[in-house]
Amino acid sequence: MRTLICGSLAFDSIMVFQDHFKHHILPDKIHMLNVSFLVPEMRREYGGCAGNIAYNLKLLGGEPLIMATVGDDFSAYAERLDAHAISRDYIRHIAARTPRRLSSPPTLPTTRSPPFTLVR
Repeated sequence: MRTLICGSLAFDSIMVFQDHFKHHILPDKIHMLNVSFLVPEMRREYGGCAGNIAYNLKLLGGEPLIMATVGDDFSAYAERLDAHAISRDYIRHIAARTPRRLSSPPTLPTTRSPPFTLVR
């Protein structure tokens, strides 16, 4: 059965912590908790709501149709969708836009009237 899935396609950056937090959070020092931990490894996984749902639906024998917009870093994700025979027909690529530089900063008025009127 064909199912339209509207949502995001994203890369998940997963930080791999090699230890247990219980070894680093001391109960008698909880009042000065430092939540900075060394994370020597980071994984990049395929994610996003639409991507996850489509992948699992495909594993169950369905025919997912993803409706999403993607950016310039989509090529690796596109290859994965193709490898799993997941349609890209309703995925739209939007190219990155370079911000326009202003020749000089805009000037703001020195006095401004409020955007509303007080009624008493």
